[in-house]
Amino acid sequence: MPQLCVGSELNILAAAMRTASCVTTVSDAYATMLGDVAVSGQLAQVVHELKLPMLGIPGGIDYARYNPAIDPLLVARYDAEDFSQKGTCKTALQRELGLELDLNCPMLFVPGPLGDDLSGRLAVGSLSKMLDQPLSLVVAAQSGDNAEMAVAARRLTEQWPKQLALLTVDSPQGIHRALSAADFVLLTSQQSPLDSYHLFAQRYGALPVAIATGLFASSLVDC
Repeated sequence: MPQLCVGSELNILAAAMRTASCVTTVSDAYATMLGDVAVSGQLAQVVHELKLPMLGIPGGIDYARYNPAIDPLLVARYDAEDFSQKGTCKTALQRELGLELDLNCPMLFVPGPLGDDLSGRLAVGSLSKMLDQPLSLVVAAQSGDNAEMAVAARRLTEQWPKQLALLTVDSPQGIHRALSAADFVLLTSQQSPLDSYHLFAQRYGALPVAIATGLFASSLVDC
């Protein structure tokens, strides 16, 4: 049946979109991207054939799990009314990772993953340039990282041990500790549209930095 195919190939997603009474995605900007042949290939034609426009409905996060005021994984707790203990979280992470102890030095967290794609190469390739700035850099190290990218990042940590460190985040505790310590969170343009790091960052008082595309274009304010 033509409804089940894109071109000559069976495509379950296309079939679902064609038969659904309503199609939603994570943001209006991401819906626009899905209609771009350069992003979606032949599936873009299916998007344009929909009887009703695709709706962008932003996601959210569970404040019972991501809330610095009650988070049991943090060394200290804080909230929007009193965030003085965020400095305690930052100092604890600096000490743990062997970074220079300096509360006034902005900390930037790169959550990764360090894949062998544009986002991974962009993240690793920009580290050496960012090291020219007065920053502390913390890069997430995950078991699924590309070996070449992981090795490149580790070599940089050996050259700048007081300014750049890798943090293992295969468990939730690593992510929570990094968010609580960070002043900025660098988000690459190729992350999954289901990722919520921009919401996690804002919840923990860290400024998300991202390219204005897809989900980020709809949910982050250009300041």
